[in-house]
Amino acid sequence: MRRVLRRMLGRIASSNLAQAERYFAVRQWQDALLRFTVASAVAPKSEAAWLGLARTYLSMERPKGALRALRRLREMGYATHDEVVYLTALAEKNGAPETMPLALVKRYFDAAAPEFDRDRIAVNDYQGYRVLAERVRPLLAAGRSDHAVLDLGVGTGQCGSLLRDVAATLTGVDVAPSMLEEAARRKMYDRLVEAEVVAYMQATDGRYDVVLAAGVASYIGDLSGFYRGAARVLKPGGLLAFSADMLESDEGYAFDMQDHWFRFSRAYLQKLAADNGFSEKLITQAPTYPAYNAWFCVFQKS
Repeated sequence: MRRVLRRMLGRIASSNLAQAERYFAVRQWQDALLRFTVASAVAPKSEAAWLGLARTYLSMERPKGALRALRRLREMGYATHDEVVYLTALAEKNGAPETMPLALVKRYFDAAAPEFDRDRIAVNDYQGYRVLAERVRPLLAAGRSDHAVLDLGVGTGQCGSLLRDVAATLTGVDVAPSMLEEAARRKMYDRLVEAEVVAYMQATDGRYDVVLAAGVASYIGDLSGFYRGAARVLKPGGLLAFSADMLESDEGYAFDMQDHWFRFSRAYLQKLAADNGFSEKLITQAPTYPAYNAWFCVFQKS
């Protein structure tokens, strides 16, 4: 009987965690909070449930709730866990982070992967991947179908797949293995690599005509390494095409405490491009979601 009860509670916890992550991804904070709360009640030793509670409370601007969840994690032995340290600093308002912890990004996208296309695209009409492909296509060499394309933060493979017809090789890189599994199902990519995107560009021997990065910049923060990496892997004349959440000032970049990602000014994106040997082909505002605009940028390596 106890074994049956444990299995039942485990299924309840897993179901609620999955639903909570989906609600969190689309900013339905109250629904996410409810599901994380249920998961933490039926699985009180669940690291994911308490971390989810902390993240959700922070997004709702309720730091006391976040600190309660984080205190529970410390009691469970996670005091030095990178996500716990990161979220505690945010809750105690000890300054904005320089970047997102890799473990947090990996956990978030691994959890979101199975329902990512349904939740982001079918339900919430995510358009960023399509807009980026549409912006870069007219700038490709006319008549060529032999481009080497690198798709950073490949996710489920939506963006790169739209350029398969002009790509001789299509390589996807993502930190989340579950996302790579989803991308592999499309049978569009020649190679899929599990890696942090900047680290991959710093280490690879590959050289590319196009580097795509839909929605990646907002999880990196300081983009200096991102630009340097792109300059390293692009062939002369190659294109760097990416989207980035907008900052309505010229102050560089800043962390958004509600959405838990970074925003960037136009001037910041342009300066880094110039500093790393890129010329501007376009920077434009366009919707990633209905009524939510982001920067879409294409720079060319000299």
